Amino acid sequence: MLYNGSANMPDKQLLKLSYAFMKPPRQGEFEWTATVLNINYEHNEKLLSNCKTLSEYAILIKTMNEYKQKYDDIRDAMENAIDYCISHDILKDFLLEMKNEAMNTLLTEYDEQKTMEYLRQDAYDDGRNDGFAEGESSGLVKGEKRHLVSLVCKKMTKSKSVEQIADELEEDIPLIQKIYDIATEFSPDYDVDKIMKKLEQQ
Repeated sequence: MLYNGSANMPDKQLLKLSYAFMKPPRQGEFEWTATVLNINYEHNEKLLSNCKTLSEYAILIKTMNEYKQKYDDIRDAMENAIDYCISHDILKDFLLEMKNEAMNTLLTEYDEQKTMEYLRQDAYDDGRNDGFAEGESSGLVKGEKRHLVSLVCKKMTKSKSVEQIADELEEDIPLIQKIYDIATEFSPDYDVDKIMKKLEQQ
């Protein structure tokens, strides 16, 4: 799997399907994994140096991101970035032949990113008003709360302390303590739905 997004990612990362679940798989059960390679400029340089097309694609993405800072209009930014790459022999043949298609694809991806950022911000704002209980500004919407509770429970199965969990999840200790205290009542099964229900009652 290749990654070229804007988040700060390591050169190589192994993702496991079990990360999405509260309880880790037992020995002998299947584990699905995906290796994610960061192909942004100045990442995985050996890989990019061995593949000219991939290397030039990384330069195109880097150039687009730079031009987005220079131009108010995103279409102007994309068009100038593509023209720059053509003039510097970066994916030249492809961009000359498929310039319009490339523009439309890049603009579609940009609009999707912008929409997702808006939705995440909107959800965050709603969450600040909701919280785990009325008056508590946790900044989490229901789906995020459930995911957080699930992660806390997963770490509790590994006998981690409240401080360790808060540090690893980068959350406030009082919030993790609240989840921890209620989740303890449901040990060792840690029924997330029941924990959520009790959290919402408080």
